[in-house]
Amino acid sequence: MNEPRILFVAKAPGLADRGARLLEALPGIAVSRLSDPRAALDWVNREPVDVLIIELPMTADIASLARTARRRRPGLAVLGLCCSSLQSEWRGPLPRFECDEVLVLPFAPDQLTECVRRLAYRPHDPENAAEKTPPELVGVSEPLSSLLDMIERLGPLDVEVLIQGPAGSPRATVARQLQALDPHRNGPFVNADCRLDEPGQVRWDDSLAVARNRWKCLLEASAEGVLFLDHLDRLPRTHQAILQNLLTDSQREGRGHSVRLVSAAEVSLEEELDTNEFRRDLFYRLSTVKIELPSLEQRSADLPELCAAFLARISGRRSQPRYQLTVEALELLEQRPWPGDISALHRLLIEASELARGPLIEDQDIRAALQRATALQP
Repeated sequence: MNEPRILFVAKAPGLADRGARLLEALPGIAVSRLSDPRAALDWVNREPVDVLIIELPMTADIASLARTARRRRPGLAVLGLCCSSLQSEWRGPLPRFECDEVLVLPFAPDQLTECVRRLAYRPHDPENAAEKTPPELVGVSEPLSSLLDMIERLGPLDVEVLIQGPAGSPRATVARQLQALDPHRNGPFVNADCRLDEPGQVRWDDSLAVARNRWKCLLEASAEGVLFLDHLDRLPRTHQAILQNLLTDSQREGRGHSVRLVSAAEVSLEEELDTNEFRRDLFYRLSTVKIELPSLEQRSADLPELCAAFLARISGRRSQPRYQLTVEALELLEQRPWPGDISALHRLLIEASELARGPLIEDQDIRAALQRATALQP
């Protein structure tokens, strides 16, 4: 069985150690870490690599590593972690052509692991039409059909979108689909986590003295692309003021249309307006249109197709015959609640496929994966 292989290249010791430990805890993923880009390139030449994680700002040797690794391994996914607090050395071309996605500190551990898992299990042949729909968005239910219609209508429009959905729902996937349908946004997809006060975050020692520069750099890094503001409801009010002022300045200077802003929240921001926890001017600036994501419970009719799509991706990554669920295993999944929504379903299927003795996943494999997931919860 072929595990997805991750190569983590970072010169910052704390980032490399912490990030690698988080990824090593993921089932079915092999992680290697190096600090020297030249040694990393030698590694890419000798060993198979599915996801290359690099540190940003991108120095010349890191940029060379990313470009050369892509040429030698066309299917390689590159994730950039932007780790500098001031980023004053970020000059010249931004990493839009070297990175498939950019994560900016601070970010929560689950954000890193979900991003790596998604890149590791993406299709080998993106030109295959059957693979173009993300597995999170397959199905036949009426709520999903309404969601896909809205994405198709809004994607080409130059409007800011607020996505509201429960924990574990495919908020980032919907944001990427909007960018994929936008003919004017071929730049990077920059993923910014607004949970600046979340315990256990991988972060720098941030302060308000550098906050304005950080947000300015985020906007510059997203030029001609999308800045995705996840967990917007958790953005501290001081940062709300900074972001609103920067957006106003950009619009006044004629730079407001170079970045498309897509935001996401787990709770209703309208309720936070009533309690004065969220600024009204920023809310109306970021929510020209609102998309409400249906929960997995509301999409229960999609469960068979969701499972089949996720298992097809897992099988393709491991070069295995396609995994399938027995009738009993599918019934077990249909009977349980999904507080972690689609993300929890995906993780469970990865676990169950690891435990299965062959391509057929049985109900006992699902039960064992559920027990393991319960044991890992804090």
